[in-house]
Amino acid sequence: MLSSIKFILKLAFIFTFITGCVMNEKSNQKQTHSDERELITIGDFSEYSEMNTTETRQIEQHILSSKNRETNDTLLLENLEDLVGDPQIFTIIKFKDEHKIIELKNVAGAKIDPKTKIDFENLIHSDLIYLIEYKKKEKIMFIWDFQYPDCSTLFEIYKITELGIKKVFSDEVVVKEIKSGKTDKSITLKVTKNCGEIEAEIEVKIE
Repeated sequence: MLSSIKFILKLAFIFTFITGCVMNEKSNQKQTHSDERELITIGDFSEYSEMNTTETRQIEQHILSSKNRETNDTLLLENLEDLVGDPQIFTIIKFKDEHKIIELKNVAGAKIDPKTKIDFENLIHSDLIYLIEYKKKEKIMFIWDFQYPDCSTLFEIYKITELGIKKVFSDEVVVKEIKSGKTDKSITLKVTKNCGEIEAEIEVKIE
């Protein structure tokens, strides 16, 4: 009787050991797959030298469908834990595909200005970031900063391609309208500056 119990316990131990090895192997494979992707980092948090810039919090996640590939891309908005509660809702943007991760750091991201008239469709359901289809395999991203009582605010435009992210516009303006440009390589902005004292139309080259 005692020998039978020992034999059963021995079989249970062997089964547990083998199962654990298989699970660890699967976990390692997933981690290896993730680590193999190329990481492209743009920007840094060097100005926040006294702040913890390693702990982050995910704010939003969006799956971007792809017509040309079987796999979809992922867009992530994150913020530093130490900045949660500040006017900037997100300070990190990540684009992930099966081959690479593009990480954009130190972004001044707040909410989309609901007063801005935009003649393009937003590819994602978000009130924080506006993403449009520009050309084949290219996207344009509009980012609004928080508008402070003194009317200071920041508006930025980024061009996104398979090679990375490029900032094509950055200025302290209040954007009233975003529409197609005068050429197929530009976007037109109607803006105001200095609390509405100055009105202007800006042609932004998307290159």
